[in-house]
Amino acid sequence: MKDGVADNPPSFLIIEPFLLPMKKCFAFFFSCLFCLQAFPQFPIYTIMPMRVSGIVFGDTLLNTLAVLQQAGIRKITAVETSTARGKGASFTTTYSVNNGKIESRSWCYRPSPDTAFRFCAHDSLLYTRNGQLHEYWAGGSRETAYMQMIIERRDDENASFTWITKDPKKPKPDTSTYYHTYNARGQLVSQHYGSNEAYKVNAMLYYNADGLLDSIRHENPVWGTYVFNRKQKGKNSIITLEKPNAEYRWVYNNEGRCIASETLFRYPARRPNGVGEKHVTEVEYFYNANGTLSKVIEKHSNNKVTTVYSYE
Repeated sequence: MKDGVADNPPSFLIIEPFLLPMKKCFAFFFSCLFCLQAFPQFPIYTIMPMRVSGIVFGDTLLNTLAVLQQAGIRKITAVETSTARGKGASFTTTYSVNNGKIESRSWCYRPSPDTAFRFCAHDSLLYTRNGQLHEYWAGGSRETAYMQMIIERRDDENASFTWITKDPKKPKPDTSTYYHTYNARGQLVSQHYGSNEAYKVNAMLYYNADGLLDSIRHENPVWGTYVFNRKQKGKNSIITLEKPNAEYRWVYNNEGRCIASETLFRYPARRPNGVGEKHVTEVEYFYNANGTLSKVIEKHSNNKVTTVYSYE
C-alpha cells in the first residue's frame, strides 16, 4: 500500500473461486475456496486478505506488485505445512516474477521431504505491452489449460473478464463474463455478471480514505450491504464486518500492512437441539524488512497451517 491506495489492484482479479473446476487431485485444495463466500454475493476475499492456503494468488494481496518491484524479486518460493497432514508432507508454490508481475505459478505436493513431488499444477499469466494483465491459463499453456481467463479493456476504467472452463464431458467449454469498472486510483468500484436475473452479481464497491473497503452494496437487496467498520487500537487499525452467517476482522499496523485476520462462519443447525456449527480461522501475517511476506500462520479447528516464504 502506498499513500493509502492499493498499489496492485489487478492482483485479486484472477480469483473467481466459484468457476474453478473440482479436479480430483486438487479437490481438497480448491474446496476451501467455496466455503469462504456463497455465490452470488461479491467475494470479499478477492480484495481483503483472509488466508493464503487454498486461495489461489491470495498472497498477492500482501506481496503486492509495488513491494515485489521495489525489492527486485525474481522468484518466490512458498512452502506450506500442516499439522493435519502426514509428517513432512508439504505444498510448494513457486512464482516467477518479472518487474513485480507474476508471470507463472507452479503448485506442487510432496508427501515427505525424502520423496519427489507427487504432482504439480502450472499456471501462466500474459501481460500487455503496458503491463496490464491480459490472459491467465490454469493447468498449463493456452492449448492445454483447463481454465483460461481473457481480459479485454475498453479503457483504463472498464474491462471485461471472460472465463473459459473446459470440461471433457461437454462438447463446448463453459464461459462466464464479468464486467469491471475502476476509479482513477485503479480500485474496483463495480462488478456486473450474468444475463439471467437470478444469477446477476451487480455490486458497487466504496472505499475509505485509507484505501481499503468501506462498503459493498448489491443491486439485489436480498444479498445485502456489507459495511466495514473501523476503530483504532493503539497504533493498529481494526476493520470488522458482520453478516448474518459470518463475522470478519482485520488488523492493520501503522505501516498499512495487514498483520492479522479472523473469520467466523456459522452453519445451519443440524443437531436436535437446534445449535449450528461455528468455524473460526485465525491468521497472522509476518513481514521482512523490505515489506515482503516472511511467514503466514493459520489456525482453524485442530489444524495449524504454516507457510514460509523465500525470495531470489
